Amino acid sequence: MALAQDQTPQTLSLPAALYPHGFGRFIDGLLASGWLVMWVFGELAVLALMGTTLVSLIDMAVSLPLPADFPKVSSLGVASGFLLFGTVFITVWTIGGLAVGKHLFRSVLGEDRVWLTSQSLVVHRRAGVFRQTVRVTISGASA
Repeated sequence: MALAQDQTPQTLSLPAALYPHGFGRFIDGLLASGWLVMWVFGELAVLALMGTTLVSLIDMAVSLPLPADFPKVSSLGVASGFLLFGTVFITVWTIGGLAVGKHLFRSVLGEDRVWLTSQSLVVHRRAGVFRQTVRVTISGASA
């Protein structure tokens, strides 16, 4: 690589932009989009079941005027176990959904920018609204 007249090895900066390309990224994006649609339905279903369980528990304590066909929990232990499971499920499911959302943005709208200076290597990753910058210091390198 040749240096421009105003650059020295100490001030050399090499920007490079990398973008996703190829038709396969749209297939990947389509699969991730389908997964995210099912993810939303899963979140809503578990939240609705947890809400119903909480209302049923409150009904056990204070006897709310609920419709006769409203689901009732059989015991406090069953309701507590379901609520604990639902909380863990929602937490893990939400983290998974965020990861798939980031993957979707990265495969369709992603961009990596790489800079190489005399002191460090800088990688800036963009995936839609998600951004991450990694800086690796180069020590003991000689030109």
